[in-house]
Amino acid sequence: MDAIAPLLLVLSLVVLTLMTYMYGTGSVYLAGLGIGGLYGAREGLKATKGSPFKIRFNGLLNGCTRRGPFLGNSLGMLALGYTSINSAADYFGAPDTSLTAIASGALTGMLFKSTAGLRSSLIAGGICSLVVSAWKLANDAYLERPVDYSRQLADA
Repeated sequence: MDAIAPLLLVLSLVVLTLMTYMYGTGSVYLAGLGIGGLYGAREGLKATKGSPFKIRFNGLLNGCTRRGPFLGNSLGMLALGYTSINSAADYFGAPDTSLTAIASGALTGMLFKSTAGLRSSLIAGGICSLVVSAWKLANDAYLERPVDYSRQLADA
């Protein structure tokens, strides 16, 4: 039984990492798909203003299928890249701080736009790091933190 314990520990870490990948990537993909679809629907209806119903409906569907998958796939790849870089940093011993998350976001953005040139890559890295910073600030402000009972006992 003692020989199985390290294997179970490694297996549980792999499963937790895969769950993080799937949850983060999937939820961001679906959000991008929905937002892109709504934007495309608006764009399609605006382009077919004053047309018969069938033409407007066709424009709505064309707009949804043009913008939704594009934004969903782009955001899904960004989320997958971010979780991969952040998990790799955690695996190699980087502290789990906001600075590590922001650096992971910057690297993800730079890698995502690396083929567009240095300037575009740096801009994308800055945008991604700002998004991660906002997410971390919101996360720290609104999520309940575990109670530190040792501090409460020391104050008593």
